[in-house]
Amino acid sequence: MSFEYMAYAVKQEVKSPISKLVLLMLANYADENGKCYPSQKHLAKICHVSRQSINKYIKDLEQSGLITITKKSNGLLVHNEYVINKSNVKDVDNATSNVNITDRVCQPALQNTINNTINIYTSNFEVFWKEVPKKVSKAQSKKIYEKLIKDKVITESELLDKMKEYAEYVKGKEQKYILHPSTWLNQKRFFDELETQNKKVGYEKNWLM
Repeated sequence: MSFEYMAYAVKQEVKSPISKLVLLMLANYADENGKCYPSQKHLAKICHVSRQSINKYIKDLEQSGLITITKKSNGLLVHNEYVINKSNVKDVDNATSNVNITDRVCQPALQNTINNTINIYTSNFEVFWKEVPKKVSKAQSKKIYEKLIKDKVITESELLDKMKEYAEYVKGKEQKYILHPSTWLNQKRFFDELETQNKKVGYEKNWLM
């Protein structure tokens, strides 16, 4: 990982939060010349988006002039070489230049996981995500979640309670019948009136009495 390229990536203005995340991931893998070779499949996995989406975000970065993509081949396979376009990384700012060189040498390289590279999720969202029964499209879900809170459609505590209720409602169901969290949030399914297993049991007891 290049600290200079990571610092440079943090400061760049991009089209979307996911584009910034992809740029940061590339910086995480970049060598001292700003070059890296992660596969799109791997980038999609650590950014929690689809392969098609990662291709779109990479093209956005290329069109913005932030990266250059070159096709490379070893004679058998063709892969992308990504170069972060920073001509003089030493001029990024004083934040990186003033770091003690001993600290740089002794600090272990970041592991290839999204959690160790950058924490883009708030603690409240992580608590919410823990209750999600179908853990896909985390980054997209975060964007919708934050917009709902910002627009005061619902509070974070209410969303947490509603997700717990939905998780109980779909408990035991096949994954294909469970909504993606981004869909659940975007369609405001938290306003649905669900009959959870606990409510069913309570109703049956009252009926028998």
